[in-house]
Amino acid sequence: MTNVVDSVRKTVEQQPLSTALVDGIDELTYRELWIRAGEFAGGLREYDVKAGDAVPICLPNSTEFVVALLGTLRNGSVAVPINPRFETSEKATITTQVSARVVVTTDDQVTGILSNVDTLDALVRVGDDANLGVDFETFTDTDGLYDFWEVIERSDDDPALISYTGTETPRTTGAVLSHAALRTNAEAVAEIVPGGLSSEDEQLSVLPATHLFNITPVLNATLVTGGRYNLIANPSAEATVERLDSHDVTVFHLSPSMYARLASDNLLEGVDLSSLRVAGSVGGPFPPGVREMLSEAGCDESYYFYGRTETGPVALVNVDGDDRSLGRSIPEGEARIVDVAFEECRIVEDDERIPAEASGELVVTGPNVADGYHDNETLEDERFTLWGGYNWYHTELTAYKDADGYVYRVED
Repeated sequence: MTNVVDSVRKTVEQQPLSTALVDGIDELTYRELWIRAGEFAGGLREYDVKAGDAVPICLPNSTEFVVALLGTLRNGSVAVPINPRFETSEKATITTQVSARVVVTTDDQVTGILSNVDTLDALVRVGDDANLGVDFETFTDTDGLYDFWEVIERSDDDPALISYTGTETPRTTGAVLSHAALRTNAEAVAEIVPGGLSSEDEQLSVLPATHLFNITPVLNATLVTGGRYNLIANPSAEATVERLDSHDVTVFHLSPSMYARLASDNLLEGVDLSSLRVAGSVGGPFPPGVREMLSEAGCDESYYFYGRTETGPVALVNVDGDDRSLGRSIPEGEARIVDVAFEECRIVEDDERIPAEASGELVVTGPNVADGYHDNETLEDERFTLWGGYNWYHTELTAYKDADGYVYRVED
């Protein structure tokens, strides 16, 4: 039996007084974060939320989001992060879809959710509106209800999180990630970051808290290796530069579009990035000129990875290969290029012209890949294929693979 939070518990045991979370003003040690997550789990227990029950968490980047996520997982419940920018109707649909009885959100969203969902036992609010719901501090005032070290056991295959951040799916269709998927993807990222992640690292989080790209490569990977998770409440290019200039951040990940913004507006000009040892690009290669910009600011190591919500999210990584490539499979993962009959296409040898029979659809598998979609079997049948005893995800990208295992996208 396992639970992805077991990996965090080991960090708490080994370095309880080390800083776990930084939000620009306050800090929490691993012991303090673990206690607060236990108190949140106690709040769920008071409302009879059990292992396997879904808990929607609709919060921006904040300490409360991290506490609620870890507390939900500690309780063996299924975390359902929801982007606060979703429409009220979408939030209500997801909440109803997962049969939630407890929802965590900000006070400005309470009225909308309450007026659209009538099955809730508790709406936990973060903010100062004392008229509706139960405030976060009261909900977590549960000292003694949850043993300090307690983590509810789950199996590798049990769902841990339902992510509604897919770019190729309706916003109310969630990918179901197991405990094994979250754990193996976090461990893979900790290994593939150039130089690896360690307790000496401080990762800067500038991605939306509810997005799986923040939860796995940044938050989980940081906590399982004992580093510091530095979050920005209101992410922007300007806020990113300010935090980089004022903290000893060693690793951070941005989307290619945000890197392009940094470059086009010369926002890193005069900024000292000597403490930053690795910059990662989320979802694909760096825009032209960005690596040079980072190097001039003091950061010489960079890498990028490709993936989707359904791949946990990291599927391919490119540390030292051709910048035209999406990368090659992460540890324990596998990528294939297949034809319409699901037969593997031929490999492209060095300096060979790309033959037609080498191009096909990129499909990936591994313990990091989602089990499927919540309450959407039709789309699940379209996007996933059980073959050879493994669950393969169809990326719908046309690509080819070379002899070194690097995958190259074939442009339409």
